[in-house]
Amino acid sequence: MRLVTIVAISPCFLVPALPLAGLGLLVYWIVQMRREREPRAVSALYVLICSALSGLLLSVVIGRADIIHFM
Repeated sequence: MRLVTIVAISPCFLVPALPLAGLGLLVYWIVQMRREREPRAVSALYVLICSALSGLLLSVVIGRADIIHFM
């Protein structure tokens, strides 16, 4: 029963955490791109994806900041 409860409630924790993780990864990949440790095309792809995820955070901060809006 606990496993079913965890699986049912986990999206309520994971979905709001995704934009925060995207923001952290965006900073990481921008630093990697500046240092040129990764190929530029790979870094640019990750920066684009993380920017889109961070945009989700911006839409929630500007709009309604409740769990229904996240989902």
